[in-house]
This record gives sequence, structure tokens and C-alpha cells, in this order.
Amino acid sequence: MKRNLHNAIDEGCLVHENWKQAVEAAVKKIIAKYYQTSPSRRSAALLLKLVEQTWKRIDENLFDSLAHYYIVLAKMLDHLLRFLHPLRDGNCCPFLLFERMEYVSKQLKEKIILDIDIGYSENEGYTIRKFMLEEDEQFQNRYKQAVLIICKEVFQKLPEKIEFYSLLNGTCRVVMIAEQDYKKLIRGLTPTTLKC
Repeated sequence: MKRNLHNAIDEGCLVHENWKQAVEAAVKKIIAKYYQTSPSRRSAALLLKLVEQTWKRIDENLFDSLAHYYIVLAKMLDHLLRFLHPLRDGNCCPFLLFERMEYVSKQLKEKIILDIDIGYSENEGYTIRKFMLEEDEQFQNRYKQAVLIICKEVFQKLPEKIEFYSLLNGTCRVVMIAEQDYKKLIRGLTPTTLKC
């Protein structure tokens, strides 16, 4: 499976093998701190401050050039400002924030690992939000399947939707979830379906 935003973060300098790992770790830290702040204090200014504090610890030498470093920074900042807008999120208080769920499925009789970036209550249900560097349709399909199984078995309730945010190109894909999705998945599921 492609790496997502769940790489270990060193508290000093962000040390990684390549720029994508470094950016994923930095973005995870920025988003986590943003949502750990009370909703009344969340703002574009806060986000800019968090980006400035975190981004400066990324080794510029991991990038192809200094221009590449700043282009990625500009894209990330632009898209984070759009995706984490305080007026749109309102009083969003996640009940899951960068949680790894490991669960032995009753249906598959094997362990499924699911990294949930954000899970938050909305209306009468809840939404799962996943941040990615780049769009990856195969990953999104496997992720949806894992969400359907784990959320149904652990929470006894499916999310209303999954939001996929691509941080390099700024796209957002919203996948609405229905009970029929789960039933259809279970009918055709084999233990290797979710293997990455």
C-alpha cells in the first residue's frame, strides 16, 4: 500500500528517506495540532503558524531543488488553507484523530489495519476524512472497503461518507456510503481482497 500520513515523527528534525515521507509527516503534525486546538481558536493565522513551525524542520536537500521545496510548500499551504477552513469545519471536534485501528474481522477471520486520519460527528452520523499527497483511485477503493468492514464491525454503524483530500493537487473526492455498499462488499469479499 502506498504510504500515507502515518509515518513516525521525530520530535527534533524531521528525518526521512525522501521528500514525500517528510511532507506526509509534517502535514500529519500540522493537521493534528490544528484539530487539537479549540474550534474558537482555529484560523488561517493558526494554520500559517503551524506550517511555519513544522515546515522549517524539513531537510531541503530531500527535494529535487530549492524551487521544488518551495513549490511543494506553496501547494501544501494553499490546499491546507482550503481544506481546513474554520468556517467550513465549524465546530468539528474529531472523535478519531490519526488513529490506527487493528481489528480481526469476523467476516474475513483475519486482521485488517486501517489508519483513520479524522473521524468526526456530523448530523446524526459521522464522516471519515483521509489526507493523501496524491490521488490514488486503487488506494481509495481499498480504503473504502477497509472502512466498511471495520466501522460496521467496531462501531456497528457505517460512516455517512469518506472524504479523500489530495494535498498536492487540491482535489477532494467525497464517497457517500450506503448499507448496500457493505452488503455487496461482504458477498464478494475474500481474505486477499484487502491485501495491498
